[in-house]
Amino acid sequence: MVWTMLQDSAMAENMETLVRDLSKETWKCTMAAADAVFRLCDRVSLRSILLAGQLAVFAFLVAACSSTPATASGSAAQDVGPGDEHIHYEGRIDWRDPLQPTMSFPGSALVVHFHGVGFDARLSTTIADHIQVVIDGKPATVFAVAKDPALYPIASDLPPADHTAILYKCTEANRGTLRFSGLRLAPGTRLLNVPQAKRNIEFIGDSITAGYGDMAADQHEHVSPENSNWYFTYGAIAARELGAEQVTVAVSGIRLTQSGEWDAMPRVYRRVHPNDRDLAWDFKGGPVPDVVVINLATNDFRLPPPSESEWTRTFGVFLDIVRLRRPSAEIYIADGPLMSGADLDHLRAWNREVVGRRNAAGDTRCHTISFPEQQASDGYGSDWHPSVKTHIKMAEQLVEAIRTDTGW
Repeated sequence: MVWTMLQDSAMAENMETLVRDLSKETWKCTMAAADAVFRLCDRVSLRSILLAGQLAVFAFLVAACSSTPATASGSAAQDVGPGDEHIHYEGRIDWRDPLQPTMSFPGSALVVHFHGVGFDARLSTTIADHIQVVIDGKPATVFAVAKDPALYPIASDLPPADHTAILYKCTEANRGTLRFSGLRLAPGTRLLNVPQAKRNIEFIGDSITAGYGDMAADQHEHVSPENSNWYFTYGAIAARELGAEQVTVAVSGIRLTQSGEWDAMPRVYRRVHPNDRDLAWDFKGGPVPDVVVINLATNDFRLPPPSESEWTRTFGVFLDIVRLRRPSAEIYIADGPLMSGADLDHLRAWNREVVGRRNAAGDTRCHTISFPEQQASDGYGSDWHPSVKTHIKMAEQLVEAIRTDTGW
């Protein structure tokens, strides 16, 4: 209807050229704006506006539409793709398929800031991932993700206002690679820009950092996706307390020193997925952390433990790798809380030696932090791993150290 009217005017040729230059989505928005105007004006009055050359208002509508965030207007929901600029990602994301980005490490997240009442997310996984939903800073639901893509309700029936919802991958890579295919906005909901975090922390570790069995009733409960939740680990808690975005690179069973066919952290650290040797992480593309926390050793000190020279040499090389990519970060080498006895004494002494050498060479932003041995009174997670109560104590100690060294 509107296009037929425009062809009657002497300006149709110029308008047609303008239309060809618009993207497909912008043209749809343009036509919707024009139809809205048409409803308010009769055919004669609108033609007089166009013929008089008063296209400024019409152009303004076009520009406004092209820059307006996705909105589910009226009674209809609206689908939004994973590449929408208003969706923020935390962690290492694989974008080889732009219509279905994937993530493997625990703590990987989707952050959605929106105005409205809610939205669903279309998700799937390769094995048995679980998701922790956080709405407006408060933990909400935890749900299992199926292998086949499906819509999962994330937020619903909220007051029509500004909200932030975060979807955290609770589970490790051995529980699956999460696939994200987009959002479905509830009617009247629109996406907003996610405020940019001013701080960033990178956590590098093993099962402790990953949250292995941290929600279990006791040490005898077998580890499972249901009782493992990264959101309640010391790293996640510390990041929230410090108001920092985080990236977690953690794998249960991983070592610092190489042993057998399983790749150690110096190799895995450079990957998007821990088990994909062909896809390297682009360190230039992600946020540069202000703080790096490295908590490794428990698996290295299983029989046989490393020698002092092997440990200090390997850690020195790994720190060179990290420092090259994080030139101004405060780096913390942590120990505990699972180890004890002579092994723990050796580890702490060797870590102090590693840090001392770097400090003497001029790298003064390298520190050690020793988490106390876990206590039976705080309970245990699966297979004697830290309980949530122990994670909270670790987080408190780490936050205090970071604040002392950074002034946060």
